[in-house]
Amino acid sequence: MKKLMIVLFCILSVCFVSCSKNQNNSTVTEFKAETARQEYYYAMGNNFAKAYTENYEDMDLDAFIAGIQYYKDGNVVSDAEIDAIVNRYYTEKLEQMAVNNLAAAEAFLAENTKKDGVITTNSGLQYKVLVQGSGNTPSKNANVNVIYTLTDLNGKVIGTSGENTVSFDLENVVAGFAEAVMQMNAGSKITAWIHPDLGYGKQGSPTVEPQSLLIFDIELVSFTEE
Repeated sequence: MKKLMIVLFCILSVCFVSCSKNQNNSTVTEFKAETARQEYYYAMGNNFAKAYTENYEDMDLDAFIAGIQYYKDGNVVSDAEIDAIVNRYYTEKLEQMAVNNLAAAEAFLAENTKKDGVITTNSGLQYKVLVQGSGNTPSKNANVNVIYTLTDLNGKVIGTSGENTVSFDLENVVAGFAEAVMQMNAGSKITAWIHPDLGYGKQGSPTVEPQSLLIFDIELVSFTEE
C-alpha cells in the first residue's frame, strides 16, 4: 500500500488533460506547455499512461483522470477503501480470466483428441509419444530425472529446464505431469496436454494463470523408485 500511495502521490502532480466525451467517441484538447516544468510533468503523465495501457488493456483513462480531479478538489480515498477496491478489481479480473482460460482449454482438448497419435486417458490427460524408450515405467512414488519445457496455449514458455536434467518426486508435482511421466519409460519423449483440473486449477500459480491448459514437452532421462 505504501508503494501504491507513493505512485498515486506522483501521479497527482501530473498536468491534467481536458477531455470531452460523447456516446460514440472522446476528444482530447491538446495541452500546451508554457514552461519546462509543465513540459516535464506532461511528459511524465504521457509516459505513465503509456506504461499502464501496455500492461492493462482495460485501462479507463477517463476514470483515472476523474480520480486525480477528485483529489485536486480536496477529496482523498482512504487506504482501506483503496485496498477494498483493488481486491475487488483483481478478484473479478481473475474470475473472468479463469472462465476464459477454461473455455479455451476445453475447446482445444476437444479438437486435439481427434488428432493422429494423441492418446486420451480416463482422467482426461492427453499425450503423444514422440520418441519411444524402453524398459519399465515409473510409479507414483518414483523420483524422476527429466528435461522439460512448459508452454501455454499461445506458445509462451512458462518454465523450462533448458538442456539440463532436473529431478522431481512424482508425488510432489501436479497430477497431470505425474500421470504423463508414468506413461513413459527411460529415453521416451512426449508432448502432454494437461487439463486445468490436472494442473494448477482455479488457483493458478505465480507463473500460470488460473484454469490454464498446460502443455509439457517431456523427456524422461531416468528414474529411481522410492
